[in-house]
Amino acid sequence: MQAWRARGVQALVFALWLLTALVGLWEVRALYELFGWAYAHLVVRGLADHRAGEAIGQALLILLALAYLAFAIVTAEFRRAHCGKWVSWRVFGVTLAVQAAVASLALVTGTSI
Repeated sequence: MQAWRARGVQALVFALWLLTALVGLWEVRALYELFGWAYAHLVVRGLADHRAGEAIGQALLILLALAYLAFAIVTAEFRRAHCGKWVSWRVFGVTLAVQAAVASLALVTGTSI
């Protein structure tokens, strides 16, 4: 009976990790669009050059993608090592809180829905 329970917890942890990983892909795009939105306001006010914003935006997208990839790998290994333990659920809670903050910011500004 305990083996089935352990398998169920492992399946739940994997499903939740996969869900947060997929939401993270959307959030990389949302953060990129938030940068574009903020930079466009600077360009309209004459405080920035639009060509520089394109270059900065592309560099930001690469950095966000690499950071997301590193985060996905690290959390997958962490959750595999600490499956079902309190610390794993705590990391999951922090991940969801950060993702909710980014999603809220994207919805408030009207970007990337």
